[in-house]
Amino acid sequence: MGFVMHSEPEIRQTKERTDVQVRLPNGRILTGPRGTTIENFVRQASVDGDPPAVAALLDGELSELSVTLLKDADLQLVTMGTADGMRIYRRSLSLLLITAARELYPDTQVFIDHSVSNGGYFCHVENNSQFGDKELKALKARMEEIVAANDRIVRDEIPIQDAIRL
Repeated sequence: MGFVMHSEPEIRQTKERTDVQVRLPNGRILTGPRGTTIENFVRQASVDGDPPAVAALLDGELSELSVTLLKDADLQLVTMGTADGMRIYRRSLSLLLITAARELYPDTQVFIDHSVSNGGYFCHVENNSQFGDKELKALKARMEEIVAANDRIVRDEIPIQDAIRL
């Protein structure tokens, strides 16, 4: 019976890393500066012809693309080719509609009540009895302007009492 000598792993002092690594499900590993957004990694990970990514699973947790990475992570894209991705996309469109309506018609409230079988939503409007073709065209144009401006949807966490007041 022989003995096998194992050498100790080499441990050395080093400087703090200034980058983060992202591991993708396909085995690819991307590296970028600490503080890089998920969106920037998504741009590098996406392949032409893939459905657009609308969010990501960051270490298994759903995250917005605007989240900045401060440590190494596993990243899985959530695209419009998935049920979750389509729900996120539709919710974003709903927020876009409500924002455009509030900007154009401040006294009007748009409520999105429920989805309908063809993939659309049933909405109702309060405080504006004259919401017709002219207003719908203006809403569509304003929504397109917001999209063209590449305005971001920013999640803001506030205490529950402030949310109730709002």
